[in-house]
Amino acid sequence: MHFLVGITPICVSDSFLCFYVAYYRGAHGIIYVFDVTRRETFESLGDIWMHEVNMYSTISDSIKMIVANKTDLEDLREVTRSECIDFAKKHGCLYVETSAKDNVAVGQAFEELVMKVLDTPSLLEGHSNTLGLKNGLEAQSSSCCS
Repeated sequence: MHFLVGITPICVSDSFLCFYVAYYRGAHGIIYVFDVTRRETFESLGDIWMHEVNMYSTISDSIKMIVANKTDLEDLREVTRSECIDFAKKHGCLYVETSAKDNVAVGQAFEELVMKVLDTPSLLEGHSNTLGLKNGLEAQSSSCCS
């Protein structure tokens, strides 16, 4: 069985949130990524991003994951691992720590999200081989971020 998984990176300042509402609709999976060396990015998850997704998402049982990135910069870390785990549990999210620079657990994050979506029957009802994952994997990806 094959699935097409689409990715929609939303990596701009929160002043552009209104343009991204359409991307939340129909998302089976959502990955929230923050920088462990910048506490404000962690705080914006609950203050801004989760609020927006909850308000505009059309799939109530979509799978959500929090990804703590830049874990290779341990000396500069401003958000502890235990804070992140507690936050993820509080919001019913999966949690993964990554280092994009060192390519640590990046693939694992996507694989875990996709497997959880595939393991959730209500998300597969009415879909043949296309999953509307946002911020997931894609056959041909592009990025607005460098």
